[in-house]
Amino acid sequence: MADDHRTRKFMLQRFNIAMALLLVCVTPFADAARKSQVQVPAGMKTYDSPVYIIYTDVPENDAKEAIIRMTKMAYEYNDRTKGLFAGQINRKLPFYLFNKKEDYLKASGVPDSAGIFTGHELMSSTFRDRDGEIDRGTWHTVQHEGFHQFVDAVIGGDIPTWVNEGLAEYFGEGIFTGDGMVIGMIPNGRATRIKQLIKTGSFMSIPGMMKLSLEEWNSKLKVSNYDQAWSMVHFLAHAEKGKYQSAFAEFLQLVSKGKPWEQAWAKAFGSVEGFEAQWKNYWSKLPENPTLELYAKADVAALSSFLGRSISQKVQFDNFEEFIQKDGKNLKMAAADWLPPHLFEQMKATTDALKSRGAKFEIKPVRGNIRDIVCTLEDGTRIIGSFTLNDTRIGKVTTKIIPSPAMSNAK
Repeated sequence: MADDHRTRKFMLQRFNIAMALLLVCVTPFADAARKSQVQVPAGMKTYDSPVYIIYTDVPENDAKEAIIRMTKMAYEYNDRTKGLFAGQINRKLPFYLFNKKEDYLKASGVPDSAGIFTGHELMSSTFRDRDGEIDRGTWHTVQHEGFHQFVDAVIGGDIPTWVNEGLAEYFGEGIFTGDGMVIGMIPNGRATRIKQLIKTGSFMSIPGMMKLSLEEWNSKLKVSNYDQAWSMVHFLAHAEKGKYQSAFAEFLQLVSKGKPWEQAWAKAFGSVEGFEAQWKNYWSKLPENPTLELYAKADVAALSSFLGRSISQKVQFDNFEEFIQKDGKNLKMAAADWLPPHLFEQMKATTDALKSRGAKFEIKPVRGNIRDIVCTLEDGTRIIGSFTLNDTRIGKVTTKIIPSPAMSNAK
């Protein structure tokens, strides 16, 4: 961070299984965001969304995608942090999405950054993949910096830097599925890096990381600090079948209400030293592809969103292969249900990666025109995607994971 800004180094991460394989209820706000003195390029348009006011000069379809993504992202922040923070959002939040990096850098004034929360505005440059689409690295940055903006809007006190950055990375790793997001993933490459850093003793001590101030964090931005903060948060959220979730929630509630973090930690957890040993042991013993079912869940959720949209327009498919071979641009959907076609293409690639690991997909009739997408992983775990219809519009899309019999018996 430079001066009073939170920034991140230009760390665009690519997410796909092939390579890597925690308030308030947000409702539409009446108060408009305060206009700032951000220098914007000619052609910058303003878009109103349920949570944000979006200023951008990207093409129209990219702007439409940004509106959908940002809305789902904000709802995910809410759902995962409900009851943890003391404040509430009482205005729409400003988000600037720049089509050109040079315009972003001119407006933000922060060299070598990809995105920033300034203390008021959320800003990001766009980077594109080989197909010309805004890439996942851009959205990782937006999801990360967006969490900082969210916390700033709802926090009643302050939270430690490692928690703020770790949670931001936790949400940054989330995958957008069209009608929602799936979070909690552990990219395989990142897990490997963390194991190595633990093995070589390259991480800071846990007490040292917990005492790190925001100024100290930003004086020397390091990938390893982001990895450590993220891995600590992920451990507290998921390790030992969620054993530490209640204590972590209590800790966040206490610091949000202004209690010094040391006292909050002692009340919720006890010994910091004991935590360090358990954290290291958890990551060191983590198997390969530990969240494969979550990547599959994201894939099935997105595919179900597209399948439901097609069926709402009276287009049926005899089997999964007929559906997955379609071009995303040719899938029918109501105008009000639009999703970016390239999302379907991305999920096709994820489907192929899952198939290469032994996964099988099928479309199963449920009743009438309703169909489920079922993915069965090699170990027998099933991920089922379902949707409802409201006349010619898609309704709710849901997914559930059913562990394999062997895993259920082991538990």
